[in-house]
Amino acid sequence: MNLIFNNKQRWYLNYLSIIAIIICYFTTPAGLIMSIIFLFALAVINVDFKQNIKRLWKDKGMLAIGGILILYLLGGFHSSNQAYFFKRVTQKIPMLMFAFSFASLYFFKRKHFKQLLYIFIAISTLLSIGVFIAFAFNYDANILRQSQGGNIPVPMNHIRFSLAISFACAAAFYFFLQKHKNNIIKYVLLGVTLFLFGFLHFFSVRSGLLAIYLTAVGWLIYFVIQSKKKVFTLLILTGLILLPLVAYKTVKPLKTRIDFMIYDVKSFKNNPDLLNYSDGKRIGSIVAACSAYQQSWLIGYGFGDIFEGMNNGYDQVLPHILPNSRVIPHNQFLVVAVGFGSLGLLLFLYLLYVTLAYNKRYKHPLVWSFVIVMFSSFLSEPTLETQEGIALYCITGLLSLSYAQATIYENIGSYH
Repeated sequence: MNLIFNNKQRWYLNYLSIIAIIICYFTTPAGLIMSIIFLFALAVINVDFKQNIKRLWKDKGMLAIGGILILYLLGGFHSSNQAYFFKRVTQKIPMLMFAFSFASLYFFKRKHFKQLLYIFIAISTLLSIGVFIAFAFNYDANILRQSQGGNIPVPMNHIRFSLAISFACAAAFYFFLQKHKNNIIKYVLLGVTLFLFGFLHFFSVRSGLLAIYLTAVGWLIYFVIQSKKKVFTLLILTGLILLPLVAYKTVKPLKTRIDFMIYDVKSFKNNPDLLNYSDGKRIGSIVAACSAYQQSWLIGYGFGDIFEGMNNGYDQVLPHILPNSRVIPHNQFLVVAVGFGSLGLLLFLYLLYVTLAYNKRYKHPLVWSFVIVMFSSFLSEPTLETQEGIALYCITGLLSLSYAQATIYENIGSYH
């Protein structure tokens, strides 16, 4: 029991705290921080505090999520800029707080995590509908904004929003495949899946599109393993190949976005002046990061001196880029590689592996869907260098891991 609340009160407070975290993720950063702190406090101010520590230590998958904080601690002590190192480390503290809080929810059952995932799906869907309606009311202005490289207005960062929608789409599809006492729920979930999949094309953020298509490939492989219907699988594969082409021809926001991306990349190739081109900046940051990594490949520059390392990389390969236009790598793996070298990169990959593999959770579609969505974002974004990215990683990851673990504990006998 809790030192202040009885068990029933504690259950409601934890449940409501997670709902608040999901809502605030999409709406208010300040509320998100307060909700995380409150959830963490419920696990700490508790007569089972020592047991909660043991639960986290035992669950290596959740521990690996919190372990990213330790990775950044180890990778920054050799930094000369300790103030920036401290900023990077404190930013990662919520990862350990999240992991400890969820490891303490031993009294939550599978149905409770399912309800929370449903809430995540529902909020994602309602916000997507709102964005679609707002776009329709300002159609011409929004199309013009996209043609100039702008984004459709959303309540938060457009990349993190698209990744959240991608996970919600995958989760809705997973639950659609499950058995339901009421077929209405099943068909609602199918409708939500199709709507969110279509919305990602309308929204036209490449990170979200990459995430959902890679997740679709994951589902295709899953069906191949689970089913002997080769013809059906071949039809799905053909559809996945043709769908982007059809969408490009029929969804104007997507076509506008792709056309601008092609223009952006061509401009960078012809004249690598990155000041006006977002894709050029991404490519340039990755090129500079590779150069910086080669100069200090073993232990890196230290997370506190990552900008110094990047400046060295830019000076080597893109010296004409002004200092105020230089950015950290738009790739999470390269952020770790520049900050902590090969040692840090190997440790980071190991933590990702443990998150997926512990207790064979990789068999659960929700878990590998989460991994695919986040892994795809790591390829083109420094996802874990922002508060929203960290929150998304922890919310989707820990809900998926908890649901999978509860499935095992309740001895259902299958991950499906």
